[in-house]
Amino acid sequence: MLVNRLILAAFVLLSAGCRLFQPPKVDRVDRFALTELTPDHTFIDLSLVVSNPNGFAVRLESLNLTLSDKDKNHLSDVRMLHPMEIDGHQADTVYFNIQLDTRPVAKLISHSADKVDFNVHVDGKAKVLGMHVPLRLDLPQSINLTQILEDALPKIPSEFTAPTIKLGGKKKHGDMHSESVSSSDTTGTSPHLQTPDLFKVTKAGLTGLGFKETQFSVRFMLLNPFGLSFTLLDFPSQVSINGTYAGNGRLSHPLVFDENVSSQEGEIICKLNNWNSLMAGSKALLHKLADYQVNGTLSAAGFGVTVNKPFVVKGHVDIGNN
Repeated sequence: MLVNRLILAAFVLLSAGCRLFQPPKVDRVDRFALTELTPDHTFIDLSLVVSNPNGFAVRLESLNLTLSDKDKNHLSDVRMLHPMEIDGHQADTVYFNIQLDTRPVAKLISHSADKVDFNVHVDGKAKVLGMHVPLRLDLPQSINLTQILEDALPKIPSEFTAPTIKLGGKKKHGDMHSESVSSSDTTGTSPHLQTPDLFKVTKAGLTGLGFKETQFSVRFMLLNPFGLSFTLLDFPSQVSINGTYAGNGRLSHPLVFDENVSSQEGEIICKLNNWNSLMAGSKALLHKLADYQVNGTLSAAGFGVTVNKPFVVKGHVDIGNN
């Protein structure tokens, strides 16, 4: 009889003790963002806000995260490094840096329409009044793809210098003249993209010289180290010589990339009206050198969105006869 009373008393005390406190609660995801993308690794910053609804401090002893895709395929595990105390009726933020292999992430990005969906599984433990309390929940998250496309697709600088194009008599139809190339991004390097130059001009030269029209081209190499699926649609542009409109330029053909295509060569074809070109370059005839500039827009499509980026190509036209 005494034993039964003791058991009953212990049960009552335990029940009352449970009502004396509430377990810590994961209120929300404060940040979930892609911070760095390299050919090998992708990094995501994630932070959780954990609140303590009690009037006394509790100890968050562990917090483990498992990141998976929307189909629950495992991507990464990460854990809180040190326990933390959360004061009564206060909240604190736990920060995580998640490292993923880029290739699986690139497949998720390439196969999505407008955003990448993830699932964050939280498994932790808190100590309250000497008792251990589990924390478990699932938090669906997503990353907007427009930003990823702008940051991760192979980019060209906002402005770069192309080789001199020779229009002199020794150049034959279809010849290409190549010189060294330099480039600069006037808008600054995106913090999300940590790679070498992905767009490189290789040659520029005369490809057609007729009575009514002159044609030159700018050849380039485009790299795809991330294994993303996208299409470089066009480089619609206007060409000017010494500040005067002289013609138009377009991409010779679209370039299609996927996880198996790491690089492709492309070509911008510029067609100049000879009369406009001659008049624009007339002031430079004595120096036998004219400045040309190609102002246009890079148009790329992927993940169901299209991104346009302005660019400027600057160079010289050698109009000498030697």
